[in-house]
Amino acid sequence: MIICDRTQYVVTPGDIPSFIAALPVSKLFGVGKATQEKMASLGIETCADLQTHSVGELSAAFGKFGESLYHYCRGMDDRPVNPNRISKSVSVERTFEADILNLQAASKIIGQLICELRLRLKKHEDRTVKSTFCKIKFSDFTQTTAEQQGSELSLDIIDFLFNKAFIRGNKPFRLLGIGVTFGNDTHNTANQTQLDFTLASSKNDKLNSFLKEHQGKLKPGQIRKLQS
Repeated sequence: MIICDRTQYVVTPGDIPSFIAALPVSKLFGVGKATQEKMASLGIETCADLQTHSVGELSAAFGKFGESLYHYCRGMDDRPVNPNRISKSVSVERTFEADILNLQAASKIIGQLICELRLRLKKHEDRTVKSTFCKIKFSDFTQTTAEQQGSELSLDIIDFLFNKAFIRGNKPFRLLGIGVTFGNDTHNTANQTQLDFTLASSKNDKLNSFLKEHQGKLKPGQIRKLQS
């Protein structure tokens, strides 16, 4: 069974050879950009192309990985399956039917994505968040990711990361995603910084404490400036 874009497809044993043969080599485990480019220079675009090469030829071209490629392109993979693998990150994203350039619309979408991410993170309340990121795929299919270390997740931070990523392309985009990465630990510690899903609530708490401490000493204009 293959799961793609939240849709399940059943591949029967009789369909496996044709299904595997049509797969782009980029779908194979371990094939990155550099390997894909080298394959393209050899006229290898699909698993069917890979299947025309012997294990010796693939080993000569790709070293030890060549033997793995020989098996992968035939649907053979003896790596153990670990159904309990701990996720290194959690993210949500949205792909749009039409490219978007309206930044006001982007801000509304970001708010919706934060709500979705909050729901997903409820299943990971025992994890320590290491960083927050925002991913954009532009209309020309180039993509970029902006990331910031820290455990705070707020609209202000996601807006900042979005603008940082958007300015790199400064063109209409077709996909927008946000997420967090986790630290290596699987449980909270006593001094772990909790996720902040408010709009800089800790900053507001400090401000309110400061205003209370200096009550009667500040002029109205100074208070308004601090609160702005």
